[in-house]
Formats: sequence, C-alpha cells, structure tokens
Amino acid sequence: MAIGSTVLDRIRLVVEASLNVALPDNAADLIDSGFMDSLGLVTLIASLEEEVGVDVPLDDFEIDDFRSIDRIAAFVCRASPTLT
Repeated sequence: MAIGSTVLDRIRLVVEASLNVALPDNAADLIDSGFMDSLGLVTLIASLEEEVGVDVPLDDFEIDDFRSIDRIAAFVCRASPTLT
C-alpha cells in the first residue's frame, strides 16, 4: 500500500507537535533515539485519535507500530484506509 505524502506530512506534524520535537527524518526511531518515552507515547496516541481520527485499540496495540513516522503512517493507513 502506498502512503501519500500528505498523510506522512500530517502524521509528522502531529508527532512533532505532541512530542515537542523536530525529527531528522520520517524513519528516525522515536524510542531508541530518546524522542519518545512512555508518557510521550500516551500523548501521541491521544493526539492521533483526536487529530487524525484513528482509533488505537489496546488489544491490537503493537509498540513497533509507533517507532517512527513511517511506521505510524502505515498503522494509521491500515486502521483508517480512507486516509491512504
């Protein structure tokens, strides 16, 4: 599935605003690089639910889906196919 640049741009804006960071690129690992901790993850999920309208059910939650903007965008597109 191809992810449109507008989806990536939108996800990037939400991630950078909710974590208050400027990321070097869309593949940067948010966890390993220290950009996001557990509180940041909760904040990010709440922001995604509010700003993008995607539901993040806890029973399907995978931390790897939130390691980078690229992975978050892929998750959002799977969760909300109308955004691709």
